[in-house]
Amino acid sequence: MGKSDAKPHLPNWPRGYHRPEKVFAYLQKWAAEYPGLVQLDTLATTHENRPVYAVRVSDHCTDSDLSKPEVLYVGATHGCEPLSVEVSLRLIAFLLSHASDPQVRDLLQTRSLWFVPVFNPDGLHQYYQGNFIWKANRKRNKGHRFKFRHGVDLNRNFGYEWGCDEEGSRSTPGWFGFGSYRGPAPFSEPESQGMRDFVSKRRFSVSFSFHSFGEKYLYPYNYGADPADLAWYQAFTGHLGKKNGYSAGNPVSGEIYKSNGDMDDWLYGDHSGGKGKTLAMTVEIGKLYLLPWGNPEKQFKKNVYGSLLLALIAGEPALVLDSGHLKVMGEKVEAMLKGKLGAED
Repeated sequence: MGKSDAKPHLPNWPRGYHRPEKVFAYLQKWAAEYPGLVQLDTLATTHENRPVYAVRVSDHCTDSDLSKPEVLYVGATHGCEPLSVEVSLRLIAFLLSHASDPQVRDLLQTRSLWFVPVFNPDGLHQYYQGNFIWKANRKRNKGHRFKFRHGVDLNRNFGYEWGCDEEGSRSTPGWFGFGSYRGPAPFSEPESQGMRDFVSKRRFSVSFSFHSFGEKYLYPYNYGADPADLAWYQAFTGHLGKKNGYSAGNPVSGEIYKSNGDMDDWLYGDHSGGKGKTLAMTVEIGKLYLLPWGNPEKQFKKNVYGSLLLALIAGEPALVLDSGHLKVMGEKVEAMLKGKLGAED
């Protein structure tokens, strides 16, 4: 297990938030300190020359090894949602801190957990520059020389039902990185291209895409239809909602507005090129995304149960429909967390 008996350097985070370069430093540090547990890959380089890192946390898993069930966690698809980064970082830190614990060790020996904590580092950088509504990346859009019209919303740039209407995405750039501009073509952006190519080489059975805000679990199809696995989604998110009070649904149920070119819809619905189906969900963390109102540690504690349960059920997702099995898996997560979250656990 490498240095599994040693705890990683867990930072004393002021207010608990991190700029992209600080996130990168921790990922690089952990990869160096835990070579048997942490693998660091680069999915893409952004318009402003920042890396999009993917981090695998798993026990002695080679890059070509697809034998373990794989789980994907994504943060900061939108730059103005820093809470999504902090929950991702804390999940990695939790796993490394407790890698010698029998339950956590068993999880890392039997699962391959992939994290993309900052999918949109350019957008996150803009947020920390004071552009607090900047969702998009930093593409220089043709015909718009003013930087206030730059950027593509990465969660409208994926190829499944891309641009199917003007309600779920826009064909023209917004202002100040806002406005759901889908880009000139599907996968026009280096970030979405990198994710597409990365996913095509993996076998993700389940995924969480962390966003903020709303305290919701959202599932496909975000362009405006129910998935074939609706019963599965309702069972799983219903179970999680009983734990943390989150609601669940999709645009058909009225839980959220429509969007197209969405990452979850593509992960779940596009099976081209041999790509398998990923039971993909969005987790809308917290009640607001601006810094003073989102306590990262509190939000991590509200979401760690669901994130670990996602990993446990990755081996046989269909068994979620067996309420007895889901209860047993939940008890395993509770045992894994016992005594590890401080006074509130």
